[in-house]
Amino acid sequence: MRDKFSTYSRTTVRLDKDLDRFVEEVARVVGVQKAVVFREALYVLAEEESVLTQKRLAPDTLRRLDEMNDQLRRIGVNLNLLARRANIDGVAPVSEAVESIGSEVSSLRKEVKDFVHNQD
Repeated sequence: MRDKFSTYSRTTVRLDKDLDRFVEEVARVVGVQKAVVFREALYVLAEEESVLTQKRLAPDTLRRLDEMNDQLRRIGVNLNLLARRANIDGVAPVSEAVESIGSEVSSLRKEVKDFVHNQD
């Protein structure tokens, strides 16, 4: 499997024995190669999402987060459609639908809150 750095140049880093042992230990504990430890450190410095951050989340957790993100996107689409409809027909015809979306948002908010608290 190739990562986003596979097409970039190679760099050699010289470490003293203590630092080299530290990097080897981190790599061993995490189950990755030493090069990945360096890349992850650079991700942290660059404040980017890292491969290890993604790996720490269980597959079910990632799937559930994707599902919740999809639900939130659908709610946003519905709100945009209702806003367009309200501009055409006025607010009264869409007020019930807006209340329904408010209920969906509250439900999703509770679901996300419960999900986050259960990850500890």
